[in-house]
Amino acid sequence: MAIHTTQRTKRSLKSEDFHSSANKMMVIESLIDINKPVTVYKNLHKKLFSVKQDGIVQFYTDTLCMKDVKFVVQQAGRRRVVAEKKKNVHAFVKGFIVHPSTAPYDEKNPWQPVRYNPYEMSQFQLAGQDLESAEYIDLMIDAQMLVWNPS
Repeated sequence: MAIHTTQRTKRSLKSEDFHSSANKMMVIESLIDINKPVTVYKNLHKKLFSVKQDGIVQFYTDTLCMKDVKFVVQQAGRRRVVAEKKKNVHAFVKGFIVHPSTAPYDEKNPWQPVRYNPYEMSQFQLAGQDLESAEYIDLMIDAQMLVWNPS
């Protein structure tokens, strides 16, 4: 898969287009600096996640694993959604993209589902409690967000 560096176009990185998650990570590493945080939000028009770094959307993807995650809801944007009944980007996760194989698996500390609905809650929530951060998050466009070691 060729990556054009002279003309930067936004790439859609769908899991089905790669032989393995390692191949996908190689492409991601060619598009962003994995040592710098990214901001990720659900793009409702593309039905993919938009991945921003340095304030610019770098690519779109259907799956992503991140670590050292912070959950952000801009309350003015949320209030606008509720008042106008029209969606806008106001909630996102910030953190570092990692290869899924680096994420932990521990039966005593399982991955847990996270929810956010601007009409029902003012923050991302886990089991009805506001959630500020998590050690890891697994994002899949057609499934629930799952976190590991939330705080």
